[in-house]
Amino acid sequence: MRASASPESAERFLNTLRRTAARLRALDLAKVLAGVAAVLFCLQLLYLAAANLVLRSQLIQNAVGASEGFALEFSSAYSLWPGHVHVEDVSLRIEDYNIQFEVALAAADVDIAISELPFKKFHATKLRGEGTRFRMRHKLIVVGEDAERVAAYPPIKGFADPPYFVGVPSPSTPPEDYDLWEVRIQDVVARVSELWVMEYRFQGQGVAAGSFVVQPERWVQVEPASLDLERGTFKLGEHLVAAKMSGRIVCDIPDMRVPETEGVQVLRDVLARVRLELRGGNLEFLQAYLARFGSARYSGAADWHVDLDLARGVLQPGSKVEIRALPLTVRHSFATLSADTMLSFGRPDEAPELSIALSAPRVNAERKQVDAPSPSAAGVAGSLKIRGADFKQELSLGAAQVAVQDVRAPSLAWFAEPGTQLSGSAQASFEAARGEDSSLTGSARLRLSAASFARQAFGASGDLHGELGFARSGSSEALELHKATVELTNALLRSGEDRSKPFAARLDASGLRVKPTGGANARGQLRLHVSSAEALLPLVMGSPLRGVTSTALDLEGLDARAAVQVSAGKLDVQVVDATSGNLRLKGYLSKRERQPRGAFMLSSGPLNVGVTLSDGETEVSPFVGDDWLASAWPRIARAKSPG
Repeated sequence: MRASASPESAERFLNTLRRTAARLRALDLAKVLAGVAAVLFCLQLLYLAAANLVLRSQLIQNAVGASEGFALEFSSAYSLWPGHVHVEDVSLRIEDYNIQFEVALAAADVDIAISELPFKKFHATKLRGEGTRFRMRHKLIVVGEDAERVAAYPPIKGFADPPYFVGVPSPSTPPEDYDLWEVRIQDVVARVSELWVMEYRFQGQGVAAGSFVVQPERWVQVEPASLDLERGTFKLGEHLVAAKMSGRIVCDIPDMRVPETEGVQVLRDVLARVRLELRGGNLEFLQAYLARFGSARYSGAADWHVDLDLARGVLQPGSKVEIRALPLTVRHSFATLSADTMLSFGRPDEAPELSIALSAPRVNAERKQVDAPSPSAAGVAGSLKIRGADFKQELSLGAAQVAVQDVRAPSLAWFAEPGTQLSGSAQASFEAARGEDSSLTGSARLRLSAASFARQAFGASGDLHGELGFARSGSSEALELHKATVELTNALLRSGEDRSKPFAARLDASGLRVKPTGGANARGQLRLHVSSAEALLPLVMGSPLRGVTSTALDLEGLDARAAVQVSAGKLDVQVVDATSGNLRLKGYLSKRERQPRGAFMLSSGPLNVGVTLSDGETEVSPFVGDDWLASAWPRIARAKSPG
């Protein structure tokens, strides 16, 4: 019995020892854990006190403000655990030599990597925001003709309006002195209420998401960031560009090295996709850009569709912008024009070129207080090719076309200004094309039927038909008018009480060259045929001499030709040669100064009469020889003006 009881007693004793040791270990562990918890609790209390004391003070705002061009404000902030901050009404404003911008949030929760702060790295690992507002504007040298645009720029607290350039750009910080903060913000999801960039302002609802890194003066990275615009309005100042705007913008900047990036070269590091729908807008905002071209006002309901894909500065195939204006209305002091207009821009296929197309099937015109049918135009269309699709490189103009198929004016009285009488009707058309080699071809036609014009003592009536054909080679600056014809039929002229008889006339210009740039000038041959010179006699002679003159000179149709050169207010008419029956006129005319100079010889049979114009005086020399003109014109042309 004693031998068997000993092992059992030993086992019980060992179990008792184990239970006692376990109780002691649990008690010690509980004490240790309680101590750790107490320490952590104290540290948490200390963190809560210190962190919230700092957040309630101006220490953070003053630290940010110590960096030139930075300003931080918030109404309240608190932190319940390390690295997490809730902030209300926060605003960060940043300014450099070129731009000013502000990011503001009504409320935000931010997780911050506190361990990186001692190394001058602000790293937010998560940000959730509400009521996000973004405002940005470029600085200006002058306002000038952009006053309406500048007036629509966003106001930014603490910055002067308008935002002028001040001083000179600051040089980059040398590597040995570089001590700027790095900013890295990841996992951003922020509800957007306002985006105001330059003169354009979006107000509504949207969501911005993404991540970015900024090393000032050195490096920028934007990981795929997106902006979803759910709904909102889009304005330029008080002008409503779109009543309903929605869409999505995605941007990716994998690696932008700031010192190596300048001007449009910034695009080489940008990948962007833009899809936007703008509905219920008005084109009144165009006034901000087109006011410099005159006093016209622009309006009209408009819808926009934007689908652009930009990869490192290159517009990708399929990108397009379409605008429908129903209608586009242009109001001028003289008249109002309106037309349903379609405009498109984009890169339709793989070819490295951009395309612009305009179409207005019908254009109507109106004038107030005018009792006459209004003119209209049908088939207005135009297109333009732009060589190149890489915005980092220089683009150039390619082929282009413009056409107005049919312009009709049922009554010319619609065009009459006060004091002028017009009647009759008109029809016209125009087309022009530019080739890939910069060559130019085109034509225009005009027909006036039963037209009449009267102003004060002068009047004219008749039918008119004109045609113009022109061309320019790619290497030439001059425009060749290969066809320029004006025909008058059933024409009558009136000067005071004197009236012509009905006549017909035709003017042709052959070999006429027009140079519109670099000291504009035109030169060429003009030919005029009038069916009856006698019909014009009532305008230049009294009735007692008409019959005598007509009989003596045996006037018939008038044929005239002249070589003409016009440039910068100067006129040279060389070799005027006109004949009608027995009467012939030859001579020269030049107007290079205030008074014209000329020498003419009128001949009828063996009789010659010389006429010179010089310094405002006219001299008549009867019975001159056949060689008088050859000697008189050089003398008149070389003579110096008095004084």
